[in-house]
Amino acid sequence: MVLIIVSKFVSKLVVSSIVSAVSERFISKITVSRLVINFIPLLSAAFYRKKSSRKKSGQRTNLLLIPVLVFSTYYPANYAAADSTIASPAGGTILIFGDSISAAYGMDREQGWVHLLTERLATQDLDYNVINASVSGETTGGGLIRLPKTLQIHQPDLVIIELGGNDGLRGYPIDKIQGNLNAIVDATLGFGADILLVGMVLPPNYGARYTKAFENLFSEVADEFNLPFLPYLLQGTATDQALMQRDGIHPTPEAQNLLLEELWPKIERILIAQLSSAGGSGPESGTE
Repeated sequence: MVLIIVSKFVSKLVVSSIVSAVSERFISKITVSRLVINFIPLLSAAFYRKKSSRKKSGQRTNLLLIPVLVFSTYYPANYAAADSTIASPAGGTILIFGDSISAAYGMDREQGWVHLLTERLATQDLDYNVINASVSGETTGGGLIRLPKTLQIHQPDLVIIELGGNDGLRGYPIDKIQGNLNAIVDATLGFGADILLVGMVLPPNYGARYTKAFENLFSEVADEFNLPFLPYLLQGTATDQALMQRDGIHPTPEAQNLLLEELWPKIERILIAQLSSAGGSGPESGTE
């Protein structure tokens, strides 16, 4: 009886966690694995105490442990192996930590502004590796969860934070969004990386009060931490619709170079400052 109750409880809990965590993408892999690992000893103890029915209960337990072990070993191992193979060049590493705007949503990755940044760095003789850790649909809450592991793996010198748009589109509380961004910035600075913060705007149908508070929160975070800051991309809500995809939210492939042109002066200034402080050399900084 003990084994049956425990098995049913753990099975429901594992399935529930898988469903609720799947929106966090690879974060769900870590969440499920931790949950499973915590309950394996409980299953083992219950199985051991039912010696009198060991054969029958053992068959049921083994069936449950097969998917359990798959989740607890396969997913985290694959995640770590995939990312830890990326080596950083002598100059340093730029980490793009954003959502679908930086993840080249609706186009090939090679068309996105992040890939164009890689090409620009090469032409400017700036020896930096670019890591795109952006995830479509990402929120500040999801970013805060995956940030520590991402920093640990990639060891960035500059982090471009482009998050918050999905929070606003879902109508999340302003103080929650700002609190998450504060925590992301604080952790990144504590890691020793420089930051470029990118702000977001919302369509006017979210109401003047909310949209204004949403836009202001980014500048408030930038002011609090004294960060290089780009208030919005393109022309914000006034952007030519010809530069937007049919959803009216994501820029087209033709707009990607414009995104880079807006970001580049601030990125270049940070990189040249890093190289100068390290005793290196780079191209003359452009005007901002």
